Amino acid sequence: MNKNWRGIMKVLEVQHIRNNKVIWEDHDLYNMLHAEGQEIILNAVFAEGAIPTAYYLGLDNRATLAVVDNLASLVAEPSTNSYSRFTASSSSDFTISAVTSGDFKAQSVLLTFIAAGGGWGPVKNLFMSSSSDNAGKLISSVALSESLTLVDGDIINLRINLSLTDC
Repeated sequence: MNKNWRGIMKVLEVQHIRNNKVIWEDHDLYNMLHAEGQEIILNAVFAEGAIPTAYYLGLDNRATLAVVDNLASLVAEPSTNSYSRFTASSSSDFTISAVTSGDFKAQSVLLTFIAAGGGWGPVKNLFMSSSSDNAGKLISSVALSESLTLVDGDIINLRINLSLTDC
């Protein structure tokens, strides 16, 4: 158990793929739970707030992450060459399961970003939001251990866990 767990999202694995070969990968990257994310979670659990039908995962290039970041804080989120935020259904794109410690986790489907028609980047962070544009709330962000710049045909694959403890 990681005593520095900051809840709720952990990148289990991330790979940068070029020409069908992994050119960079990392594992077990921890997030920052933003103030807006805390608000969404507490409202959903304790104040009968609405649970979003989908969550949106994207990439940006903020130099540092802060608890007070919001969607207006995003820096250089790609906007060309087939980039779009990954849409994850809150009812079907996560598998909830118990782990041996008695805790629970929600594991995502494989999240895939593809540069098509040209490249984009650099990107340094994965973020989760409540909207496909900047009208929603920034829930959580994870700093990748390396900045990534994609060329035409490159792929970034990620898998995340969501949990209240580090499992």
